[in-house]
Amino acid sequence: MSRAAAICSGLLLGIASTGMHSWLAWISLVPLFIARGEDKKIWLPALLAGLAYGLVMEGWVFGAVMRYTSDNWVMALVSQGAAVSIMTAKIFLMLLAYGPLRRVHPALQIVLWPLAATLIEAVLYLFFEGFPWFQYTVGFSQARNVWLCQLVEIGDVHLLSFMVLVLNLLFYQGLMRRDIKLLAGTLCLLVVLHGYGFLRMQQVEQQAAKAFKVAIVNDNSSYDLRWTRGRVNEYADRILNLAGRVEDQGQAFNIWNEGVLPWAYRSGDDLLAAILDRTPTSAATLHLIGMCSKDAGHCYNSAYVLRKDSSVVGRYDKQNLLKGLELPALGLKLPFFEASPFEAPRSEHRGVVHAGGVRVGIIICNEGITGRVVDSFDHDPYDFLVMIANDNWFNGTPLIAHHFYFNRLRAIQCRKDLIINTNLGISGHVSAAGAILHRRQSGTPFVEYYDIHSYGEGL
Repeated sequence: MSRAAAICSGLLLGIASTGMHSWLAWISLVPLFIARGEDKKIWLPALLAGLAYGLVMEGWVFGAVMRYTSDNWVMALVSQGAAVSIMTAKIFLMLLAYGPLRRVHPALQIVLWPLAATLIEAVLYLFFEGFPWFQYTVGFSQARNVWLCQLVEIGDVHLLSFMVLVLNLLFYQGLMRRDIKLLAGTLCLLVVLHGYGFLRMQQVEQQAAKAFKVAIVNDNSSYDLRWTRGRVNEYADRILNLAGRVEDQGQAFNIWNEGVLPWAYRSGDDLLAAILDRTPTSAATLHLIGMCSKDAGHCYNSAYVLRKDSSVVGRYDKQNLLKGLELPALGLKLPFFEASPFEAPRSEHRGVVHAGGVRVGIIICNEGITGRVVDSFDHDPYDFLVMIANDNWFNGTPLIAHHFYFNRLRAIQCRKDLIINTNLGISGHVSAAGAILHRRQSGTPFVEYYDIHSYGEGL
């Protein structure tokens, strides 16, 4: 019975996290706690729950790696096994911490175990930076719950994890003790948390004022079109046709996605010049375009801000690189873009880009998974955030939606409007309050226009 309950809990937590079902996460571990009993050891149920969770959370890995490596099933199988093992170990360690606390007074358990488990999760979260597919937290299950997500401003995603674990223990203890008051108190806690989030959102939104307009320009190109040398002319035609569809609506920026140029930036590049020339906007409009950089033998994953005459206004280089993809991990690296392995920037090109009268914080791809990169912008005030990415390797996986909602947390954390432009992913506009103002997932090129807001001081 306890084994089945453990597997059930792991499955429920995995489903809650994968689908971002907020309410399900609050009760997902209750079956494990109920069936375990006071006299049973925790290690086997914890292991089974972790394995069930890992299988659900990382079920997409095999197919994605098959696409990434041109059907190398050995590599896909190894990657699948490693991913499931790591996620299993995380939940196992978090639940294992409950064992020593089982004889502690229930009131203390409600604080001590969630705190210990959250600390374990936070350590692993930092350890696996650069491996975003291992940085899922229990708190990520709340990513669709915009009211509860307001807590991210206080304690990042870890505070969400802590609250989810607290709620599980409260519901478990209320049910086991048949304590109506405790169950009612738990529901009151949920009301308070959601009420705080609602009021905080209202406070932020009341200070919003229209500042300027931006356009996102998304080519939605498949990986074989963008990265196949023999199709470069076909790809160039696609990009130039899209550039011609941009309208001049007085926008401050035209924002393209990551890796639009499938080679390194160079002054006088024909395709880049043609893109800027073909785009029918004024000389005042700036263009943010993702491409890589080569400087004295060093390669960087970059975003350039350019004028219509191709002159460079600013550049940002990605700091949090994908390990095993953009740079080697343990000496291993899957085949990727020909310019990689990339390097993290040493000093310049890693902060806020000052583009005329607008200051923009740029993050690339997985840099929105954690708060470290946006935290590094704190010393230099900026007007809005932009996240550019390329998700064309992950079509058909939950990562497409997860990537969008991870970045939503960054908008709430920083209290800045966030523009997301993701190739073959979900693009859109998230307000500083976390409201999704625009959301678009498409398999074809498109251009959309969004109004960026400024906010009062003291948010």
